Amino acid sequence: MKISIGLDLSTVNSGYSVFHDDKLIKYGSIKPKTTLDVLQRIEVMCEEFRPIIKEQCDKHNVFEDEIIFVIENIFLGFFKGRNQVLGFANLGRISGAVMAIIFNNGQPAENIILRNANVARPMVGLSGSCQKCEVQSWVINKFFNIDNSDYEGLIDAVYAQKNVGDISQGVYKKRMGDISKLIESETNISEDIADAVLLGYGEVK
Repeated sequence: MKISIGLDLSTVNSGYSVFHDDKLIKYGSIKPKTTLDVLQRIEVMCEEFRPIIKEQCDKHNVFEDEIIFVIENIFLGFFKGRNQVLGFANLGRISGAVMAIIFNNGQPAENIILRNANVARPMVGLSGSCQKCEVQSWVINKFFNIDNSDYEGLIDAVYAQKNVGDISQGVYKKRMGDISKLIESETNISEDIADAVLLGYGEVK
């Protein structure tokens, strides 16, 4: 049995997925209170993440070094402003904290994979540049047997408007973001959970 854990980390909402071979057996997100400062949020996330590893070892009689972890890498795009720099720093801190837990549980370095989302998407047949709502739609169709035709129709309509020049890039991004929020509100599959599922499944495939 191959166990893979996918992690989409952030200081606000971290998604995770657990795969046994290619079967999704557990998923969720960790949301610390927004009243906590960044380091306290990281502490909370690590404390909640630790039992997830232990549960897999205990339930399935596997050693820690038999689990593969796929962590979304930090996207170092070209953004302006101090907030983006702080965001990169905080993502680095939470990734380091989670990797410390993994190493402390006896994991070898080769069992930790840092992978960008635009690399993971083609591994499951999606475009590397697709939008978050497209990943969410793919996840609910693939793993939850929910009809995603309405979401696909909305996504296709926004693409069509962009391709004929009816909407700007900014409006395009906003509308795709609105579809993402709609999917989350109707299915409880957030962007974070969808990316975590994508990362985990990409590895088992």
